[in-house]
Formats: sequence, structure tokens, C-alpha cells
Amino acid sequence: GNSIVVNQNVIIDDVTDPLTPTLEDVTGECEATAVAPTTTDACAGTITGTTTDPLTYTTQGTHVVAWTFDDGNGNSIVVNQNVIIDDVTVPVVLTQNPSVMLDVNGSASITTEDIDNGSSDNCGIASLQLDKTDFNITNLGTNTVNLTVNDVNGNTASGSAIVTIVDHPPVITESQEFSLSEDAENGATIGTVVATDVVVGSTFGDWTIVSGNGDDIFEIGNSSGEISVKSNANLDYETTNSYTLTLTVRDGVSASDPETITIAIVNVNEKPTASAGQGQDVSANTLVQLDGTGSTDPEGTTLMYQWTAPSGIVLSDNTAAQPTFTAPDVASESTFVFRLVVSDGELSSEESEVAVTVQIATDIDSNIKSNSKIKVYPNPSSGNFTLQLGEVSVEGVVVTICDKQGREVHNQKYYEETIPMNIPLKPGLYILKVNSEGKLKTTKIVIK
Repeated sequence: GNSIVVNQNVIIDDVTDPLTPTLEDVTGECEATAVAPTTTDACAGTITGTTTDPLTYTTQGTHVVAWTFDDGNGNSIVVNQNVIIDDVTVPVVLTQNPSVMLDVNGSASITTEDIDNGSSDNCGIASLQLDKTDFNITNLGTNTVNLTVNDVNGNTASGSAIVTIVDHPPVITESQEFSLSEDAENGATIGTVVATDVVVGSTFGDWTIVSGNGDDIFEIGNSSGEISVKSNANLDYETTNSYTLTLTVRDGVSASDPETITIAIVNVNEKPTASAGQGQDVSANTLVQLDGTGSTDPEGTTLMYQWTAPSGIVLSDNTAAQPTFTAPDVASESTFVFRLVVSDGELSSEESEVAVTVQIATDIDSNIKSNSKIKVYPNPSSGNFTLQLGEVSVEGVVVTICDKQGREVHNQKYYEETIPMNIPLKPGLYILKVNSEGKLKTTKIVIK
């Protein structure tokens, strides 16, 4: 029944560090990120390392991450891991082959954008460079150009491209103006069109009038650029006082852009043309009117008239456009020729003639007082004429008009001394009858 109690200490004392792991280097060309490693511990089992250092790096070189492994029992170790950033990949160079035209000064330039065709790099491109950017007339044709691509980490690569330098076409000087007299002869030289080219000593050719020469008045020398009159048939200031021609030219390689020139037509006073009117067939003792209003002047100048009448005939006004005269008594049908010359104040026309044939008169005298005279004018007419009777008795007169077949085309009683007649008649010869109280007299009228 005897017992004793004796104490015994059980001591747990972890004095063993976690197992030191071997950490592989973390590598990348542009960027690398370290992932927390693990190790094992006799008491804690699997332990994940911790660090206060950055995990991701983009700067070229070797970076050290210090990992701490703590078993929670006071034992810990620190293990370093290398993060190595090393860009060893060169850029991929892609090029294109452009054609570039010289400007009007004979120069051309290119940029990397003209050559680069989508070059790339895994980490990024820092710059693009060309070994040649400027060109001139001596570089016409193909030229090899090198494009160098530099990446952000100092790697470089190059590629070549073919740059074709194209000649600038000739240029026709704009707004060139010429003048030409409207009376110029065929073959007359108007002037020489000026063009320039960046190639010194270029020979121009194939001068062409593209438009504006619808009347076929002008032509241009194929190699000289000289404008001349081809056909003056339609050359008239009053019709067209200015022409705008569109031209092109070639320098043996390229054609110019179309350019316009202006040719002003210079007015020259031209003599007018006289027209003494149409011939007439009238009765003796009738009032006849000549008509020179068909005379013309190319410049539209107001004309001066000068009529010459046959001997024995007196015109109302030799300088009027439409003078009148009384047809003389004739024993038989007679023809009288009147002449007209018109002037614009500087030049006179050629003479124009008109013939007036006078028929033997048939007296008209009815219910008209014995001292009055009958006049029909104008005669011939277009159907619009005046019948002048003098004094008419109160009973009036009947005027009848018949055609050559005797068919009556007009019949009406009048009380006026002067009767305006406007009758739509066909051209031809008619008989006009004046009847008063059974007394009948006739005369001829001509409708033209």
C-alpha cells in the first residue's frame, strides 16, 4: 500500500533548421517573375518561402530574391534565388519597296515609314534608322536603302529595300496668255507655250491640244510647243472673242498634267454688207418703199445708208434705210435698178442692187373726188399694206381683192380716206378693185 510519486520531464525542443532547398535561376528575355518556393521541415512539414523583395523584374541583368523559410519553432533559413533578364533575340526586320517621284525642284526624300513594313521585336523597338533618305535627279531608277531596327535592349538587325526614284513629269507654266487678230492668215504664229522639267536639257515632245479647239482653228507643234492658226474659217471676234485650250506635253518619260492657256481674239473692223432688199413688181403711180434694213455690220455699228436712184426717180431720202418714191408712168413694163452702199464710218460695203419693175398703170377713180389720187404702198407687200384714196364721199367705197383666177379673197366697204390693209394672202399677183355706185376701177397688187 506504499507508493511514491516521481516527476519526469519530457522536453520537446526543435533545434533542427528546415531543409535548405536548391533554387533554380528564374530567366526571361524581357520580363521574369519568381514564384515562392517550398522546402520541408522535420516538424513543420512543407514550408513556403517568404520575401520582401520584388517578384517581377524587367530590367536586363541578374536580380537576387532572398527567400526565408521559418518552421515556426524558432528555426529559419534564408536562401537566395537569381532572377536573370537577358534579351538575346534580335528584331525581325520587314521592308517594302516604294516608288518616289521627284518634286518640281528635282528632289525627293523618304522616312522610315516609307520603308518599314511591320518590323517587330519581342521586347519592343526603340528606333528605326535609314542609311539614305534624300535623293535627286542623279538617283533616277532603283536605289538600295538599308533599314536598321534597334530594340529597347540594345539588339539590332538590318534589312534592305529597293527605292525607285521616278522622274517628275514636265510642267506647263500656268496662266499663259496669247492674243491673235481675227484677220490672221492660216499658218500665222500665235506664240510658244512654255514648259519646264527637272531634268536639265530635257527634250519635250507630243504637245497635244486636249480640248477647247472644237472649231479646229489652232494647232501646236509636236516638239516646239508653237501655237499657230490651222484654219481661220471660223476665226471671228464677234462670234468668239477668247479661246481656252487645254494642253499636255511629254518629256520622253512622263506626261504633264493638263494645263490651260488663253488666246484672246483681237477685234478688227470689218466692212459692212449692204442689202438693197428684194426685187419688187409695182404699178405705175404707186408709192414704193425700198428696204435696206437687211444690211449688216460685223461689229454691230450703226450704219449710214447711201442710195443711188435711176435717172428721173427722186427718193424721199437717199440716206434713209427705207426711202420711198412714186413709181413713174411707163408706156410699157419697165425695170429700174437702185443701188445701195452702207458705211460704218470707216469702211464702206460693196454695192448692192435691187430691181423694181413698174407695170402700166390702171387708174383708180370711183366715188373719189376728181382731184384725189390713189396710192397702194408698199407694193409688193406681205399682205400688210396701205390703200390711200384721198377724200371719200359719204357713201363710201367697196374694196374687193381677187386672185388671178378671179376668185374673190376680200370684199369690204370702207369710209376712210386711208385704209390700212392686213390680209393673210398667199404670195402672188392679185387684182384690187375699188367700186363706188357702179363705177369700177382696178389695179394690181403683189404679195411676196
